[in-house]
Amino acid sequence: MELGYRTMMGLAILPYAIPIMEEIQFRTGEIIYLTTHIEGKVFYMHCSYPNRPSVSYSVMGKMLPMHCTGCGKAMLTYLEEAFIQSIITTHGLPGFTPNTITTQRKLLENLAESRNRGYSIDDEEETLGVKCVAVAIRNANGNAVGAMSISGPPLSITSDKYSEYARLLSSASTILSQQAKLFPASMINNL
Repeated sequence: MELGYRTMMGLAILPYAIPIMEEIQFRTGEIIYLTTHIEGKVFYMHCSYPNRPSVSYSVMGKMLPMHCTGCGKAMLTYLEEAFIQSIITTHGLPGFTPNTITTQRKLLENLAESRNRGYSIDDEEETLGVKCVAVAIRNANGNAVGAMSISGPPLSITSDKYSEYARLLSSASTILSQQAKLFPASMINNL
């Protein structure tokens, strides 16, 4: 546990990201996640939780599939198609809920919609009862090195809030993209 904690705290991007995440969390009252991608999966580096009794879990340090999370889809939106194909070949597109995208065609359509919109949505695709809006953090070449999301229950994360949340996340993404080289995806995947 100590080694895991030291690794998490050693992530160089965190001193830049945490104050931004806390500000977004304060403004929205929702859960804020900061992620990167490692070996074709979403790695949850940090989260900022609201002070709610119902929030009693943490995903920090977890790795989840990219195709069914808002952050994963936000990053996939700005990765090369060959890279996306290798992720699909390696990990498949397993279903976790009835809303999970499980075909390559639907995933590519969803990514195109996300690219046009400027943000991705997780519509209870990895976990029922959890929705999120996510925006990719990109390096100077335009490749996704990370993503940030605003997450919460469907009663809270409603479609009328998507644009506002995307705007907050886009501002954060612009700031953090200046430190893109500090994201593990930059170092591990040579992006």
